[in-house]
Amino acid sequence: MTIVHLMQGDVPGLVDDAVQLGFLPQDVDRSTLTPVLQKIFDDAQLAVTQQIKDEAKFQFRAVQGRRKQFWAVSFDLNKIFYMYPFLVPDYFALITRAMIVLEGIAVTGDPNFDLFKAAYPYSLKRAIHLFGYGGIKQI
Repeated sequence: MTIVHLMQGDVPGLVDDAVQLGFLPQDVDRSTLTPVLQKIFDDAQLAVTQQIKDEAKFQFRAVQGRRKQFWAVSFDLNKIFYMYPFLVPDYFALITRAMIVLEGIAVTGDPNFDLFKAAYPYSLKRAIHLFGYGGIKQI
């Protein structure tokens, strides 16, 4: 469900997922965390929209723009990680590092590559398998 929440921009759902997956404690202050994460998510979406406009003009600059956007989001998230009791299991950090490297390779070859769009068909099939069509319809 986390990938679905991410693609839908459902920040409260992402916070719930983080609690369920053990990245945040059950008693985390969701009322202060959710708006801060929502702002980062919203800013990233605006950057993506501007990036799409820029890509039509300059493919190379689009790659640089994505890198800047990624670093800006990472910087903002790092500040939040110090303010709230996030826990990142070792295995997850390694998987994340591998995904970042693979996405970087893909974006270098295709500046329009979007990891989430690429993962969506699999994620949808997996969600249907887990929740059925009725469950997906509610999402």
